Amino acid sequence: CGDDRVEVLAGAADEGFVTYVQRSAFFAFPDYISVRFIDTDAGSTLAVFSRSRFGSSDLGVNEKRVTRWLDDVASAID
Repeated sequence: CGDDRVEVLAGAADEGFVTYVQRSAFFAFPDYISVRFIDTDAGSTLAVFSRSRFGSSDLGVNEKRVTRWLDDVASAID
């Protein structure tokens, strides 16, 4: 991904599952982003789940991140 402050927390792409941590710019709060590659009869698909580690509201940051990451993937394969 082209985002800043992203590090692999666990897993690897060749294992089919990776969890990343991305920290906010100001307070360095961690968000976790998990990506799973899933084989299907039609080929494969991708599942992405992003969530805040602390707090009850992220003001839509995680949804925007997932949308941006999926848009980046779609652009890369077009």
